[in-house]
Amino acid sequence: MVRLISAFIIILFLVSACSNESGDKKILEKIAGKDYSKIIEIPTDSNGNVDTTKMARIRFDESVFDFDTILKGDIVQKNMIFTNTGVRELYILQANASCGCTVTRYPKDPVAPGEQDTVLLTFDSKGQNGVNNKKVTIYTNTFPAEKVLQIKGFVKEK
Repeated sequence: MVRLISAFIIILFLVSACSNESGDKKILEKIAGKDYSKIIEIPTDSNGNVDTTKMARIRFDESVFDFDTILKGDIVQKNMIFTNTGVRELYILQANASCGCTVTRYPKDPVAPGEQDTVLLTFDSKGQNGVNNKKVTIYTNTFPAEKVLQIKGFVKEK
């Protein structure tokens, strides 16, 4: 399972690096052939291009959590509200933080079209100083497959 997830993450990074839709489609087709085939469907238009109007879509109310100024050692949290604005169930497959000081919690169950849910971001300022700018990459069954959230603020000594 760990190998499958690792391979999936590598493929997702390749998806974001591709510059054309047909390259993205081929990569997503490889993913869809794995255990995720029930989750990731790749609808295409008459020209064979990915038709994003027939997929799940994720829209966050805000993509930046600015905690302003906190004292070193404080822990701050924020629920980042999102909506599935697409026409298929939305799955969050994984969330990766750029730093061990940041933890995420996200729904494991699918989010129906038109429904809202949250991704909880938790930042622990222990060991942090000054300006902080962290990223959390959310991997979904949307196209493109990743969405980046940002956590920023200033940590000052007690």
